Amino acid sequence: AITITYNGDSSTARIVDNITGGYTIEGLEKGEFVTITYTTMASEDGPLTNTVTVTSDQIPGEEFKAETTTPVTEADAPGMSITKTANTDTAQVGDTVTYTITVTNTGNVALTDVEVTDTFTGAGNPSFGNNAEVSADGKTATWTIATIAVGDKETLTYTYIVQEADEGKTITNTAAAKAPGLVDTPVEDGETVTVSDQFTLTYDANGGSFGNEEETFTVPNLSGGTYTLTDTQGYNEPTNGNYVFIGWSETQPETAIGAGEKIPDCITEVTLNADNPTQTVYAVWGEDANGDDIADAQQIVIRPADITIYTGGSGYEGVVEGSNGEMTGSSTSHGLPEPGYYLVLPYELNEDLRGNSSTT
Repeated sequence: AITITYNGDSSTARIVDNITGGYTIEGLEKGEFVTITYTTMASEDGPLTNTVTVTSDQIPGEEFKAETTTPVTEADAPGMSITKTANTDTAQVGDTVTYTITVTNTGNVALTDVEVTDTFTGAGNPSFGNNAEVSADGKTATWTIATIAVGDKETLTYTYIVQEADEGKTITNTAAAKAPGLVDTPVEDGETVTVSDQFTLTYDANGGSFGNEEETFTVPNLSGGTYTLTDTQGYNEPTNGNYVFIGWSETQPETAIGAGEKIPDCITEVTLNADNPTQTVYAVWGEDANGDDIADAQQIVIRPADITIYTGGSGYEGVVEGSNGEMTGSSTSHGLPEPGYYLVLPYELNEDLRGNSSTT
């Protein structure tokens, strides 16, 4: 407030104020006074100084000044935020999910008696810990934090083991926090974890067996993704007597693959997902006539041709029986025909040669 008292003749007073700008007061008589009251809002920390200068037409050339300083302090502005996270966005039955709740003091005064509540929707009950008060149904936990200083934060964690009843569902839960003195409370944040279906991969020895003499080997409870067949847990390559293991196929061969026969398409990995939740792969076996542990279908096999010998005569011509029953060979002047051989090529190589007209 500004109070001006005048002791002379009638006067016009002019007031200059560094906050409001100024005023003009006319007809101020001797002994009268006037009081001007106004308010202002401090815009920053630190003292607020108000300076007033008064001049009068009855006292030319003179100024009367007054100044006042008011200390300014920041008003209390409590604030709080909360975040909730999980260590994974997707899980499967048997996995352990860890949840983290973080409460931060975002205001300029300490928070006291902060109450944090978490409501859980999974099929089972979490292990809340942290001295939580847990509801009778085990789904809601409440923590009380005595004090959170300005700029500090408090972290709460708990775990949950995914249950079979959660399979194919989304687990949603929300954390909320409130404290005395906060207007916009509670503050909340939620987190969701999607529980994937369980996928299964089965190995079929297709006439052979695994180390435990079982004809099939199943890997259950797999999550969605791509798996290298030889890297899955518990994998052992099957055996089947004198046959040689060639690989795994999505289609089941009816017999072992012989020399020159086509080998079914073999795969080295499978992808399991909602469109392909169960996959069976079948062992592909190859004959191994020479016992070198390489399938005959994967190498060039040399076989002597069948020879028919006739007695008498001075020479032989066309007495070597070919693979299709035709007579081959050349004329000889001695007692035995020239022997011949079959070259049995791998199927793919043979097809390549057939397709190349320049190959002889």
